[in-house]
Amino acid sequence: MVIKTPFEHNANVAQGFEEAMRDVSVPSHYSPSIFTLEVNGKPTFAFRAKWQAEAERLGKDWVYSHRDQISTKGSHGTELPPVIKVRIARASERAAFETDDGRAELYDGVRIVRLIEADHRQERQDDVIKGDEAG
Repeated sequence: MVIKTPFEHNANVAQGFEEAMRDVSVPSHYSPSIFTLEVNGKPTFAFRAKWQAEAERLGKDWVYSHRDQISTKGSHGTELPPVIKVRIARASERAAFETDDGRAELYDGVRIVRLIEADHRQERQDDVIKGDEAG
């Protein structure tokens, strides 16, 4: 007598088990984190995602869809691909994400907050403060 393992009885058992496990709701103890997408070394926008892989996918998709806006030219006039990095947001970037002052937009159903404009505004504020101190 030959004893068969459960998956040898029916080829669809493994597939059925896999589908059933996808439907099982396991409570997750992880909360979404705020990530920052850096393009060419500059923090470009902040967004919320549950997993690093999800954040990286969203960042790469955004860069691909906005490539014409962020491309750079090399020394010989050739177009260089942007260098991207997705990381956990720093405190100042989290604060910019939490305070919505009109910079937020939706991309692929995810709220993203542009950080580039925030950097320029902060630089202008710093220049004004330095000018006031000098005068």
